[in-house]
Parts: sequence; structure tokens; C-alpha cells
Amino acid sequence: MDIIWKLRIWLVLGLLGIAALIAAWVFYLNPELYDVIQVTNWQTGQVHVLVDGMRGINAINDEHHTMAPGSPITINDFTASDTASMRGQIIAFAEQRPPTLKIADDGLDPPTFTWSYGTNFAYVGLPTQYPIDLYVWVTSGNFMVQEGKALEAITRTNEIWLSQHQGIRINVNGVHIMNRTGDPDQDLTTLNQMDGDPRHKFDCTDLGLFAAGGRKMDNAINVYYASRVSSPEHIGAEDQVGVHCDGFSILLGSVSRPDLLAHEIGHALNLEHIDKLTINDLPIDGSSADPFCSSGEGCRLQNLMHSASDTRQFLTEGQTLRAIVMKDNVLNHPSYYNLRPNKPVKDWIDCPTQLTSDKECPELQLRLWPDS
Repeated sequence: MDIIWKLRIWLVLGLLGIAALIAAWVFYLNPELYDVIQVTNWQTGQVHVLVDGMRGINAINDEHHTMAPGSPITINDFTASDTASMRGQIIAFAEQRPPTLKIADDGLDPPTFTWSYGTNFAYVGLPTQYPIDLYVWVTSGNFMVQEGKALEAITRTNEIWLSQHQGIRINVNGVHIMNRTGDPDQDLTTLNQMDGDPRHKFDCTDLGLFAAGGRKMDNAINVYYASRVSSPEHIGAEDQVGVHCDGFSILLGSVSRPDLLAHEIGHALNLEHIDKLTINDLPIDGSSADPFCSSGEGCRLQNLMHSASDTRQFLTEGQTLRAIVMKDNVLNHPSYYNLRPNKPVKDWIDCPTQLTSDKECPELQLRLWPDS
């Protein structure tokens, strides 16, 4: 073999070596890497997962994935968990389970996860429904009638929460309905005679009177059925309205609708009236667009947190998440149910009540399941 052929062979081998080095270099910079998310402790329906993190120089917010029971999801590689523009987090929604938040590298709710260059694994264990006890005080009227109304309201609350995947339930073994209609309470008697009206319109300033005489249980929601509840927006219908007061106490009128209890507990979970929110500084009730459902204007009346509706029945996933994760709501408050110790929470700055997407929380009007 002459020298020319030897040179040719060495040239070819050299070129192949260079090509291999280039290929290795390209693969190192741009491999087909992926991350894996496994959601556990659920059996039925799809799980919806929203993922935040950095992918290269791009901040990814609320990337939506779905998974079937027992199947992990594989997603394109997230390269960073925490930067100035995005914090890594996973939010999982499933039927009969509370929305569940995991934040990268926070040290809470182990096993923790991180997003970094290369394949990462994240495990999200869904808790079972959070049970809450309820103390109901009937202070006027016929006790058996009011007891029946209270039981109907409790049943309706659990129906709404179950259908909307809220992941909270009123514990039927923790319901206490107290007959206090015969209490010899002079302060309440005096109020009942105010202004010549035998049915005084009660409000939150009267809570001290309701709580007197042992009519209050600490560390839980207290519901008081009164004759009438003051409401400037519902003149003449005060026996049908309710109000949520500081200290997670609720006043309900004697003939209030069954869905009103769920509405007022919504306030205890830090949910606000949706019809008071704005789009471009205009109230949504003055807008032809309906951000809360796809069936057109007026559908918002069916949202549980509308301030004045006879058809309340649904929550958005943006609302159900906030009801679970908001700091110091009745579910998380250390002096009340405290059902999520050492779990990540959000405050109003992190998770505002608004109609636009946010880096920390999905938009309030987010719907993942079809309108119901």
C-alpha cells in the first residue's frame, strides 16, 4: 500500500473521529432528556397536572399534562427549579382528591423534587379528602325544622365539593347540631325586642351574644341559625341570607337555601365573591364575556362564590386550589383545623384573586374538567 492510500485511510479515520467528537458534543448539549412525574393514591378518572419551571432560558408556566391511573407522565426536560423569573412547582388535580401542590426544593412534604439538567423524577402523593367537623347552633324557631335545614345544607355542601373535586368533606360523624332555642339569654331577648321588631336582624357585631353561654366551639367552624341576618343588598329577604364573620363563624337566616352554607364556608377558605372581580377595571357582571365557563354570559351565576344567586353549583380549579393552599384559611390555620401541617401554602401576594395567569398560581377561572 503506497503512502497516498495510507494518508487517505488516516484522513478518513480522522474525519470519522472528528465527527464522533462533534456528535458527542452535540448530544451533550442537546440530548433527548426528559423528566418523569408520578402521581399516586388515586384510582378513577384522569389526573390533570400543571408544571412550572425553566426550560433553558424559557420560563414555563402551567404546562398542562394528563395521565391515566398507574401511568407516569414523561415531559421535556426542565433545566432549573428556581430562578428570578420562575419557581419550579407541580399542581395535581384528581377526582375525589384535594388539589395538591409540590414546590421544588422546599424541603416540605417529602420526597422533594428538583428540576435540573438531566432526567429528574418527581413524585406527588395525593392525600385523601380532608374531613372537617362542624358545630351548628339553632338559636330560634322550631328546632326540628331548623335541624332538618342544617342537615340538608350539610348534605348539599358535600355534594358540591364532591362533584367539583374540592377534596374536602364535612365529617358526618363530626356534625354537632345544638338546640339552644330555649336558652334564657337576656341579651338575645333584648335584641329580639329592639326597634319594636320581634325579629332583630343579626350581624357579625352580635357574635359575642351568640357565643355567650357556651354557644361556641373553639378550633372549628361555628354556624348559627338565626331568625334574620342583616343584609343591605337583600332588604326584605333577611331570613334567606347569610354572612361569614371573623373567627370562622357563620350566621344563616332561618330559611336560607341549602347551598348558602357551602358559599359561606368558601369565604372561610379565603374565596371571594367572583362577581366583584373586574376585567379591564369593569365588573364582570357588567361584561358580556364570562370568564368562568364556556356557555356564555350568566353562567357565572352558577359559581358557588357568586354573591347573590339561586343556582350555585360549581367551582373552578383555580378556586379549588386556592381553597386548599391559602395560608391561614380555616383548613390551614394552626388554631383551627390545621389539616395540612408541613405542606406548602400560598399567601395573597403569591396567589391573588384575579382573572389572569400568575407565576405562583393558575388563573382563578381555570377549568380543567368540562363545565358541569
